[in-house]
Amino acid sequence: MAVYKLFPLQDASIYSFYPYMNTGIDAIIEAGNLNVNINPVPQVFRYLVEFDQSEINSVVDTLIGGAQFSSSLRCFVANAQGVDFNTNLEIYPISGSWNNGTGTYLDSPFTTNGVSWKDREYSGSGAWDSIGSLITGNNLSFTGGGDPADATNSGNITDDAGQSTANVTIVANGGNFTSITVNSSDATWDSGDTVTLLASDLISLGFSGNPDLSPLIINIEANNINYGEDYVTSFYSGSNTGGGNWYTGSLDSSLNIYVSQSFTLRSQKDLNVNVTDIVQTWYSSSKNVTGAGTTFTTMSNDGFIVKWEDAIEFNTADAVQPIIQFYSVDTNTIYPPNLEIKWDDQEFQTGNLPPIETADLYIALDSNPGVFYSESINRFRLNVRPDFPTRTFLTSSIDTQNHYLNSSSMYSVKDLDTNETLIEFNPIFTKISCDSQSNYFDIYMNGLQPERYYKILIQTTVNGSTIVKDDNYYFKVINR
Repeated sequence: MAVYKLFPLQDASIYSFYPYMNTGIDAIIEAGNLNVNINPVPQVFRYLVEFDQSEINSVVDTLIGGAQFSSSLRCFVANAQGVDFNTNLEIYPISGSWNNGTGTYLDSPFTTNGVSWKDREYSGSGAWDSIGSLITGNNLSFTGGGDPADATNSGNITDDAGQSTANVTIVANGGNFTSITVNSSDATWDSGDTVTLLASDLISLGFSGNPDLSPLIINIEANNINYGEDYVTSFYSGSNTGGGNWYTGSLDSSLNIYVSQSFTLRSQKDLNVNVTDIVQTWYSSSKNVTGAGTTFTTMSNDGFIVKWEDAIEFNTADAVQPIIQFYSVDTNTIYPPNLEIKWDDQEFQTGNLPPIETADLYIALDSNPGVFYSESINRFRLNVRPDFPTRTFLTSSIDTQNHYLNSSSMYSVKDLDTNETLIEFNPIFTKISCDSQSNYFDIYMNGLQPERYYKILIQTTVNGSTIVKDDNYYFKVINR
């Protein structure tokens, strides 16, 4: 019964054909390819969006309290063209911090004080291809073992604090790391310490590969780490010409940190993808939570990168390429991107309340003053009774007796002006609770735009009939 919406900390688009241009406060974020068979080099653009990790942690710790939750990245389309065939928009977690900047598209002169195709922070700062991400054995060339897919190499590296050295042996089997051993003779290495292998370390150990790839982070467990099928490295550093760095896989094969959405000519163009595994990994990494299946899975929250699949981005054969634009956090509309966190916190204790047993029912909101502050959490209670109660002769009115809706009942929220659904009916996440007083549900007003009116809809089932009540349950959200 709970839906919490976070708005971006920062977002920006990056452009291969304007490699140092920042667009951090543009009203649009976009992904596409401007190739029109004029230039053999694709004119590619992607966008980045990041949400505040402290706010995510606050929601999980304070509101959810350890329960399971689901997360969705949502972006709302402003314009789409050339999306006339099956193609995928890909979403990856970013590897490496970046700076929003204060530019807009085609500023004259270009603003260069934030993220761009070439740089993470500002023009001339650390380039995207200089930081890389976690490394896959499949992308390294092993030396000294005959078959490059089967090799053993040893050498010295330092601990994560750069203080102690230890001998490390890396064994490759079939293109994957099968074991990494830290020499136990060095007493300063303990279980729980972290080893960070940079590309330079790997080269010094006898591996040859792209020196821009770094780092591989390893948690020490009893001085012996085995990479089996449950811990297959599969990470990718973005193009060595820039364009971001991102993860493409997981150290834990049970996690899905690559997500996508398919678009066709007739499909709706809003982006709505499940990013639960990514958000949960960010949370556990930020809280240093480890356990079975997650020991080697650490990933800082640097946001998402959104791009068309490679076959589309780098296609030079077709004149028309897909371009899709979404509203950014700097939009003056009601459609900024959001990260939706949903969980089931339904409680259902009816006490002495009788059930509603007729489809002819009346529902009123007992606790709706009509105006709420944008940062508030508000509980709405329902007054439920038969619309046409059976005539009886009692000493008090039967109309005052509250009834309860069944546990599968749900609520929804719409924008009153546009009639767009902002919180959808959901059999898990918008279920209505009940206690001995009445049915109720909570709405987190932070996810609704201020200075707008909204309406609440109630859905329930009585005697096999589905009923949706849309009876002018209106309220307004205002700034404090």
